[in-house]
Amino acid sequence: MTPVRFPPRAGPLLVVASGLAMLALYALPSGTATMVASAVHAVTLVAAIGALVLGPMSSRDLLSTRRLLAAGLVASGAGLVVETLLAGRDGVVPVPSIADPISLLWVPLAVLGFWRVPRNQQSRAANARVVADAAMCTTALLFASWLTVLEPVLAQQGRSAVTVAVQSAYPLTDVFVAALVLALLPVVRADLRGFFDTVAAGLLFITIGDSGDTLAVVHSGASTFGWQDVFLQLGMALLVFAPFRRTDNKPRGRRRAFLDGSLGQASGLLAGGVAVWKASHGRQLGLTDCLLAMLMLCAGISRQLLHSSELARLVDLHRIAAEQDALTEIASRHAFLAALSERLRSGGPGTAVVLLDLDGFQEVNDSYGQETGDAVLHAVAARAQAVCAPHLVGRTGSDEFAVLVASDDAAAALAQRLAGSHPVLTGETSLDIGGSVGWAVSVAGDTAAELLARAKLALQAAKAHPASVAEYSDALGVTSQRRHLLIAGLAHAVDRGELSLRYQPVRCLADDRLVAVEALVRWRHPQLGEVSPGEFIPLAEDSGHIQVIGSWVLQEAISQVGRWDALGRSLPQLFVNLSAKQLTADLPGQVLELLAQHGISRQRLVLELTESQLPGVSGDQALTELRAAQVQIALDDFGSGYSSLAQLVRLPVDIVKLDRDLVANLGQEGGGAVLTAAVALARSLGLITVVEGIETEAERAAVARSGADLAQGYLLARPMTAADACEQLPRSEVSLPLQAVRR
Repeated sequence: MTPVRFPPRAGPLLVVASGLAMLALYALPSGTATMVASAVHAVTLVAAIGALVLGPMSSRDLLSTRRLLAAGLVASGAGLVVETLLAGRDGVVPVPSIADPISLLWVPLAVLGFWRVPRNQQSRAANARVVADAAMCTTALLFASWLTVLEPVLAQQGRSAVTVAVQSAYPLTDVFVAALVLALLPVVRADLRGFFDTVAAGLLFITIGDSGDTLAVVHSGASTFGWQDVFLQLGMALLVFAPFRRTDNKPRGRRRAFLDGSLGQASGLLAGGVAVWKASHGRQLGLTDCLLAMLMLCAGISRQLLHSSELARLVDLHRIAAEQDALTEIASRHAFLAALSERLRSGGPGTAVVLLDLDGFQEVNDSYGQETGDAVLHAVAARAQAVCAPHLVGRTGSDEFAVLVASDDAAAALAQRLAGSHPVLTGETSLDIGGSVGWAVSVAGDTAAELLARAKLALQAAKAHPASVAEYSDALGVTSQRRHLLIAGLAHAVDRGELSLRYQPVRCLADDRLVAVEALVRWRHPQLGEVSPGEFIPLAEDSGHIQVIGSWVLQEAISQVGRWDALGRSLPQLFVNLSAKQLTADLPGQVLELLAQHGISRQRLVLELTESQLPGVSGDQALTELRAAQVQIALDDFGSGYSSLAQLVRLPVDIVKLDRDLVANLGQEGGGAVLTAAVALARSLGLITVVEGIETEAERAAVARSGADLAQGYLLARPMTAADACEQLPRSEVSLPLQAVRR
């Protein structure tokens, strides 16, 4: 069965309309109005019972609560029916009557149902907080009820004790149920807040209505229709629509959290306001007033003490969390920096910080899982504490540990003991975990951040050191400052016009004709002067500036070819270096648009990527699109690392540029054979070969004997300006160089 759905504002409008409709009963005689009101209340309760049983809120966790509330409403409705049957012709219901115990069955059923509402926490502390809030709300509402309802009931003359007890039972039980609901509001589960808020509002209206009904009985001697029925109807109507309220399971906002935390205080303010109002009308303070006020005050103090105890416990937990790393149980970064700062303030120079960073820790997480990675960190932390005792050890990063040492001599010894590979046993797995260690010694005026930063520089140097250990030195500081200066300058190098291009010719070994030029970027830093591409290109890639620089190089080089064409100089092919980080989805469109803009055929462009970059982008979509558009791809610096000749079969390249290392090894035994084999393999795969770094005639002759197609190097030509390169370009149209056989 599809559950009923109401528009968001339909429920509140119907509830208000239901309450306003009760006002129309004032036009009827008192007896008739009382009977009609009782009948309307009974019908509304039947609707509420049906909604609780059959409504769309089908959470199994809420099932027992809904059943108990429905049973309580059945009892309350039955009491109304009995009252209607017992009412005389004038509509007066006798008090007490058999209807009263039936109606009052609602209270224990409601209390049990509300207590079973699913809550966010079920700990002892949470339950104690609910009890404390309930006590605060109960005593406050009881005080307010005493001043307005209960005292007039008890002050009646000529009434039996049973009558007074029954009349007092309704406001008393309403106070208790309302107080419990207010206490549970802050802890009810998030997805049930809408339901519970609506039920709470309904019960508060019913409490006001019952109190008004009790006062009516006190003053007139019978329960008849009056303003209290409007509140009763509003409360009952809210119970009808409560099961249709839905709430997203989201964290509480600031406003809701403030309201939830202020309900106890709000009930106390309500009681205080009622007391002031009664005092302003000449009411004298009595013994019962003082006792109830003291009871309310004691409940408020108890509640505050409980909350203060919880706050103190939370403060302790936060302090422990701030001072101790949760995973390794050693000092946290915050605690380590605090101890280091205190040591620097009191101990002066000579304090040292030793940093240990695990090598390849991410691979451990990827290969064995995070649980194994956590076990490794815990084991490394335990070993570091054992090795470095009594010095303070802290975890300052994901896989970084720091040691606070009192002297540089002790720091040097500890660094040697921490570095290197050590076996770590995690469950049934034994892993050799290596680590790099850097350390630095404080000087006068150092802060904790400055000393730690110098230790990090030493750690970076240790990663490249054979012994995996390095001490901070002034040279490292100078290198770091230069690095930061270069990275900052790269951000504006294009806009400030600091970049330029040089062009190095590529010649055919067979006839020495110029078949291409390679565009090489140069940077003149305003303070540092000329900066080597080998220095600033890696920095540009690490810092993300390579995208802007690479785009400028591509645009400037292609534009220059267009300018040469306009001068009647013909360049067969242009080689442009590319970073793997430039291989974005926009690259093919950018390249083809530039070529079309300057009227340059696609076959004249060759994009170079280094050997270390291509394996990771062998299936890259950008390369696939460029090759499909007849733009050629060159593998640069082949042979500079641990090259696998077999990988040429799968790499998406048309041209192989053999590195200078292969040429430099020609004088060694087997050097010529290696070069010849590399050229032969490339040619057998249909690839054009370019040999780089030719500096002597002997090297040129050996390269020619190897069968290579093209050559490049200082012997043939150094990188030159665009104007000088233009002088070497032929004036007449020439054919393209050798074309790769497409695989």
